[in-house]
Amino acid sequence: MPKCRLCGKHAPSLRNSHIVPEFLYRDLYNDKGHMMAIRPPEPRHRPWRALQKGVRERLFCESCEQHFNEHFEKPFLRQWAKTPLPDPWHDDREVRIQVDDYASFKLFHLSVLFRAGVSSLPHYQEVALGPHEPVLRQLLIDRDPGGELDYPVCGQAVVHHRTRRLVQAITRPELRKAAVHRYYAMAYGAVEWWVQVSSHRHRRFERLFLRPDGTIPLSPVPWNEIPAFQLAAKALRTPRS
Repeated sequence: MPKCRLCGKHAPSLRNSHIVPEFLYRDLYNDKGHMMAIRPPEPRHRPWRALQKGVRERLFCESCEQHFNEHFEKPFLRQWAKTPLPDPWHDDREVRIQVDDYASFKLFHLSVLFRAGVSSLPHYQEVALGPHEPVLRQLLIDRDPGGELDYPVCGQAVVHHRTRRLVQAITRPELRKAAVHRYYAMAYGAVEWWVQVSSHRHRRFERLFLRPDGTIPLSPVPWNEIPAFQLAAKALRTPRS
């Protein structure tokens, strides 16, 4: 029998689990219920394909799937729906948002990173959690966000470089490095979210982290300055033989 990647128990079958929850794909569907998934450059294939569902893989048992849904996904959706961002974002001013439940909000982002880390899909191959995987697993099982500087979360709103409207997209997670610090960055919900996975303090960045009082500052960044969007644009421009 297959083994659940969260609780570690064997189950008769595993759920076809989303890595990024389906509700974050809603704004990406057209009137036919399709969205565009951009592929890496490859000869003889067009650079995109139509999808009707977000990326999924059989990873978790029914109980753990419900654990994610009840304790992380639903609370995040409720809080994020009450936290509108400026659209359009007319200047580069930082906006400080406030969420009601720091623990579930932070754990939602850790859960997305964990799911990407245990996935075997090529889409998530850059995520290698190593010793962080069992730590994140236990935090998620215990619904424990950890200390303020344990896997801190920060973000930047993604805007169009001309219209300054929010850009809705979901990107592959990417490893970013700043000095000795390591972050995984991934866009969803019109924000590129960063989770630090190094234990060193990064005092220059700490003011940007999600705080235990539920506040987090967000500044806008043009979509064409983000590496994942640059790669997607390049893929769309690359001619196929």
